[in-house]
Amino acid sequence: MHHFEKDELSEWVLGDFSDVILHVFVNEARKFYNLEHLWADAKKIRITRKKESGSSGKNI
Repeated sequence: MHHFEKDELSEWVLGDFSDVILHVFVNEARKFYNLEHLWADAKKIRITRKKESGSSGKNI
């Protein structure tokens, strides 16, 4: 992990993995910051798991 942050109340945690940024919110903070609106015009990509033996290969 390149960088990690959290707010004072631990309602928002950010993990920077260089190529991927992960945001984890409690529901109220997610509604307040509304990142889906902020990034609405960003390119969307689909991420799927690689099939492993015994795995159903479901999307994540």
